[in-house]
Amino acid sequence: MNFKASLRWKFSLFLTGVVLGSVLLTGWLINKGFDTNFKKYLLKTYELQTEDFLSLLQETYQLAGNWERVVNSPEGRRLIMSNPSLLKLEDSKSNTLLHQGLGRRYMVRGGLANRRVKVYPLVVQNQVIGRAWLLSTNPAGLITHADLAFQQSVNRMIIISIIILGVIALGLGFWGANYLIINRLGRLKQAFATLAAGDLKVRIKDSSQDELGELATDFNTTAENLLHLEELKKSYLSETAHELRTPLTTIRSHLEAFQDGIITPNQESLSLVMEEVMNLTSLLNDLQDLTSSTGLCKNLRSLPLDLNLILANLAEKFRPLAAEHELTIIVELPTIPLYLKGDPEAFTKIINNLLSNAIKFSVPGGKIIIILQKEASQIKISIADQGIGVQPEEIPKIFERFYRIDPSRSRRTGGSGLGLSIVKELTEAMGGTVKVESRPEAGSIFTLTFPAPPSF
Repeated sequence: MNFKASLRWKFSLFLTGVVLGSVLLTGWLINKGFDTNFKKYLLKTYELQTEDFLSLLQETYQLAGNWERVVNSPEGRRLIMSNPSLLKLEDSKSNTLLHQGLGRRYMVRGGLANRRVKVYPLVVQNQVIGRAWLLSTNPAGLITHADLAFQQSVNRMIIISIIILGVIALGLGFWGANYLIINRLGRLKQAFATLAAGDLKVRIKDSSQDELGELATDFNTTAENLLHLEELKKSYLSETAHELRTPLTTIRSHLEAFQDGIITPNQESLSLVMEEVMNLTSLLNDLQDLTSSTGLCKNLRSLPLDLNLILANLAEKFRPLAAEHELTIIVELPTIPLYLKGDPEAFTKIINNLLSNAIKFSVPGGKIIIILQKEASQIKISIADQGIGVQPEEIPKIFERFYRIDPSRSRRTGGSGLGLSIVKELTEAMGGTVKVESRPEAGSIFTLTFPAPPSF
């Protein structure tokens, strides 16, 4: 609950900041744009009014025939007073006919720095009849009280509209975040808590195609894998306990018989006890391999490995065991030595497990073929046998921990179910991949692929 509340408040503060910033920025941009365009509008209007005023002034002069009648007639006076920006009126001889200040109808924005006087010639029938001195500004510096009130009212409406839209967006954002994100995260948190408590059957119902939906899918996949691994582990531990109990019972019964004098220790009875001891040792070694391989994956060394030499030596090591099973080991190596950067112990364990597996599942009279080759920028190592093979449906599972191809087999024939999983883990830790091709009653081919290192 603390996580949910904390996340909600953090997201709320972030969303508030984003919305508030967006509102302020949008308001400023709209206000700036309106102010600029409003000034352009006022300037254009002023220019049109000035053109109309000068045209009317020239027409009035033409009708009156002189400036005296224009200046002193009621019509002329009304025309002159209609444009408060008119500062001075002169005739063709530069005599001042009229001189007046700026009326109260206009306000000067920007101070005197923006004030500018422009002189317009007055022409009738291609003759200059005078000049008009008009106050001009840069741009739209003259604004009426009505214009200012209109501009302020528009700005207020813009600000109010943006605030209302911001509040609506913020509310919708909170609702959407709570419904689409916070609640779904809460379900994910609860599912993780349930999984951590040991319930591996918990699943999340979320079919969304977004990141949270993908996270839910990954969670379900992980839980499914953990459940499958747990089932395999339980099965393996059950079998292991049974296999531990069987040789221990045999050893105990023989020792008790020796102690009570029921059986006299001889070569046959001692060999039987030794065989059971070896079975126990093999089981313990498998468990130790599982532990050591996990640690080995975390502490891999990177040393140059002479693959030709290592594979040849391992083949020689396994030839006596192969001969006991009436098998032949064939090694095909390139004429030029191939090298790989990796951990010698890990690589040796990989090949040991594959060769042991090949011998274990081969039929007498068969061959085990080891092939080393380089293809483009990859080094490939193949170990093929002519054994019992693997059913197609079992191929995806053979690299899983504790999985046995045939659960009915004993440890003497079926192994621990750890060898191939160790191969996969160590191979991938060294930057390689492992795949298998198999046909029932025809044999299997395990192929290791590693990126070829630069020349040493």
